[in-house]
Amino acid sequence: MARYLKVSAEIAEQVGSGTLRPGDDLPSIRDSARSHGTTTSTIGRAYRRLAEAGIIATQDRRRACVAEAGALAARRLLGTAQVFRLAGSDDPVARALAESMQQELERIFRLLGLLYPHLDIHSAYVGLQSKSVSVHDNALEFLDNVLKPQLRETLV
Repeated sequence: MARYLKVSAEIAEQVGSGTLRPGDDLPSIRDSARSHGTTTSTIGRAYRRLAEAGIIATQDRRRACVAEAGALAARRLLGTAQVFRLAGSDDPVARALAESMQQELERIFRLLGLLYPHLDIHSAYVGLQSKSVSVHDNALEFLDNVLKPQLRETLV
C-alpha cells in the first residue's frame, strides 16, 4: 500500500474512533512528516486525500483540523479502504466500485434503522467495519440473532 494511503488511513482511524474530535488541529505537515518518518509531499498527499473525503478541513496558512462531520466521513473512507486492502488494488475502477458498494450498504443500514428504531443498527454497522475481530464478530452475531427474526416476522 502506498505510504500516503497508510498515513491517511491512520489519521482517519483516529478521527473515526473519536481520538481526534471535530475542530482538533492536526500536526503541521512538517511535524507529521517527522513523526511518520516520511516526506512532506507524502503527508501533503495524505492530507489532501483526507480533505477530499471530508475528514479534515484545510485553509491556506492554517493548520488542518478535523471537520465537523469528520467521524462519519472517516468511517466511510475506512470502509472503502478495507475493500482496497482485500483487493490489493488502488485502481480507479476498483475505487468507484467500492465506493458504490459502500454507499449502498450505508443506505441499507439507514433503512434498517428506520424499520427497527428500537435496535442499535448504527453500532452494528460500525462494528462490521471494525478491524477488531471480536467487535466485528459481535456485530455479526447481533445481526444474526436479533435482525433475522425481525425480518422473518416482517416477511412471513
